[in-house]
Amino acid sequence: MPGMIKADSASPSEASISHSLLSLQSSSPPAAAAATTTATATAPAPPPSSEERGLRLIHLLYLCANAVASNDLQHANLFMEQLSGLASLTGDPMQRVATYFLEGLAARVTKSWPGLYKALYSTRLSSDSDIAAARHILFSVSPYLKFGYLTANQAILDAMQGEKVVHVVDLEVGGGNSVLQWLALLQAFSSRPEGPPHLRITAVNEKREVLALMGQKLTESAERLDIPFQFHPVAVSPAALERDMLGVKSGEAVAVTSLMQLHSLLADEKEDGKVRGGDGGGTASFGLALKERSKSEPGFVSCKMEELKESKSGCKRSRDALGTGFNGIETNGRDDSGLELGIGVFPVAPREAKAGTSSTISRVLQLLHSLSPKIMVVVEQESNHNGALHERFAPALHYYSAIFDSLDSTLPQHSSERITVERLIFGQEIRNIVACEGLERMERHETLSSWKRRFEQAHFSSSLLSPTTAVQAERLLTIHSPDGYKLHREKGSLILCWQDTPMLSVSAWKA
Repeated sequence: MPGMIKADSASPSEASISHSLLSLQSSSPPAAAAATTTATATAPAPPPSSEERGLRLIHLLYLCANAVASNDLQHANLFMEQLSGLASLTGDPMQRVATYFLEGLAARVTKSWPGLYKALYSTRLSSDSDIAAARHILFSVSPYLKFGYLTANQAILDAMQGEKVVHVVDLEVGGGNSVLQWLALLQAFSSRPEGPPHLRITAVNEKREVLALMGQKLTESAERLDIPFQFHPVAVSPAALERDMLGVKSGEAVAVTSLMQLHSLLADEKEDGKVRGGDGGGTASFGLALKERSKSEPGFVSCKMEELKESKSGCKRSRDALGTGFNGIETNGRDDSGLELGIGVFPVAPREAKAGTSSTISRVLQLLHSLSPKIMVVVEQESNHNGALHERFAPALHYYSAIFDSLDSTLPQHSSERITVERLIFGQEIRNIVACEGLERMERHETLSSWKRRFEQAHFSSSLLSPTTAVQAERLLTIHSPDGYKLHREKGSLILCWQDTPMLSVSAWKA
């Protein structure tokens, strides 16, 4: 994809990099190796730099993931102990993201003992109000949610020019912040030169209290703006939707929006008669799986450490070590104690998902196509966190380290608000990606190219987002961080990037 980080032509040689990596590994020996250190050492080693620590964390996370996937609890415990000493909830972005990946790996291990798992995590459940508060903070300090709301609203306004009766279907309202999206749309419709349409909003959410509050606020606002308005609540999950629940009537111009929700409908998708991701590589080692993949797929390559670029942030250089296209780090097949691990290389990127033929996602897309929408706007995370654990681990680590890096541009290192957002939103997503399998794993993000195939198979055609939408999105990103956030245009769709890492895609479709 254009905009990806390129290798630095002035990078050091592979030999010198290998030497540096070996030095880095030996600078922080594990407990087993530390026990053999002689008493003749004259002085303690200096603390590692942020870059060295970041590379060390990445290396240990990969080794730990391999041990967990191979059910090698002895080495998993050893690596977790080392990771615990380097990770921190209030450290730099790589330290913080490592904390949540470590928690996810630990949760994956304890899931083998359901009683132990429930006992350990029963007090970590978050209330709806806590999550709503975290989403409100995220809305305030970053462009991620605003980007989705703004682009969806502008796409609807463009598609509904001249329409007198408009029906908007929101596939999964996200609480209080979703109200802000529709309040903005009401305001925009009220100022149309030809006057506002008769507007009907259908909101889908399993929680009736969320729908009731949303309906009250939107109805009051519509009355103040003198807009003919109806609110239609549907108290089910998107997976349980039926066409007659939506109440679409003849003569209505229909718009559908989905903000980071469609990926949760992929959990039951079947390939070759099996639920995808059901085994998750829980018993087979990364090394074995990757060895087989590397024979047939050239995309599975070792990470070239020369691809590290100079930047102001040691964390960014560490994050770049994950690869310019989600490359992996090559290890020497041993941990720092010299024990054989058989890890080989980590994947560049998982295989693009194949759309299933009998799944919730295909059924829901067919249902939505039957509504004949003038436009459907889809906002999704722009990464591939699907497939077995060895396929999704590296892309997820790259993606979330970029998110944590972006939060540093607006929130101080020791900010309680930043900890709240990372713990209740992104930390929960990481744990679900790393620890869960089968129907329990809801965070199954896919890239725009994958969604394009799905929509085409459901007989949708692409609808180009207008230049006005792109201009407004660029303005929003400039407000938040003119040097950090970037907008990439791809064949009529928009991709929000942090520096050079794609984060969110917005695409539009029509029946």
